Amino acid sequence: MISPGYVNHNTMNTEDEIDIHRFDRKLILVEYPGVVENEEKAIRTLGGLQNISTTYSLRNRRLELRFRPDDAFSKPACGDKHKTLSLLLKIKIRRKKKNEQLLCDSSAEDSDSSSSVCSDESTNTRCSIVVMGRIETAYRFKNLCDFQYLTMNPEFGDHGQMVCKYDSLVPIGLPTASWLAGSAPYFLPPATFSRMDTMQVYKWFSHFKSGNMSTEDMPCPGHPSTGRNDENIAKIKCAIAEDRRKTIDEVSEQTNLS
Repeated sequence: MISPGYVNHNTMNTEDEIDIHRFDRKLILVEYPGVVENEEKAIRTLGGLQNISTTYSLRNRRLELRFRPDDAFSKPACGDKHKTLSLLLKIKIRRKKKNEQLLCDSSAEDSDSSSSVCSDESTNTRCSIVVMGRIETAYRFKNLCDFQYLTMNPEFGDHGQMVCKYDSLVPIGLPTASWLAGSAPYFLPPATFSRMDTMQVYKWFSHFKSGNMSTEDMPCPGHPSTGRNDENIAKIKCAIAEDRRKTIDEVSEQTNLS
C-alpha cells in the first residue's frame, strides 16, 4: 500500500488480511520526496524491491533515489535510515444516504473482523480502523541532491539546437565493434559537483538560537590577526639594510616581530 509521498515495502494485497490487526507485520517506510502517482515507477527510481531489501540489510548503507533510473549519469539523492515507531492504518468510512442505505468507501467486508469501529449517529457515518503493520525503520530524504548534468550538446559544433547524445555515449545491450569504432561526442562530467549533501548552517543556527539576530562580526580583542602593516614593513627593511647577512631569527629578535 502506497500513499502519496510514502512508499511501503512488503505491501499487502489479499482481502483476507485486510480487516485483521497485523501488529506482527514489520514494514519499511520510505518517505518519498514527491507525490507518488505510480507505485511501480516510484519503486523503480529506488532501484527496485531487491535494492531496497539489500540496503535495509546493510547497517550503514544509504538508500539511493535516481529520478532518471535509465540514465547512467544521473546523480542520486540519498536517504538516511532512521529508527521510528509508527503504525500503518487503513481507515474505512461508511456513510448513509437519505434512503438509509449504508454506503461504503471500501469494497472490503468488515463482518467477523477484529477492526476497531466507531460510529456517529448525528452524521450517519461509521468509521473502522485496521492496523496493517508496524513500522520501525524509515528512510528520509532530508539532504540536498547534487547538480544534474544532462548528456546534451549543440547539434552543430558550438551552435544549434541542443540534442541528446546519450545513445552515442552509453550502448544499449552488448556493444558491437562498429559502435566502439565510431566517433563519440566529448562528454566528461565530474564524478560529483558538491563535496557534501548536507547544509552547513551550524554556526548561524547556534548564533540565532542564542537570541542574537545580527549578521555582523563581533569585535575581537587582542592583537590583529596579521602583523603586516606599513610600520612593521619599514622596521624589517631597515634591519636588513643595516646588515644583509642577518638571519630571519636575528631580524625577528631585533624588530620584535614573529
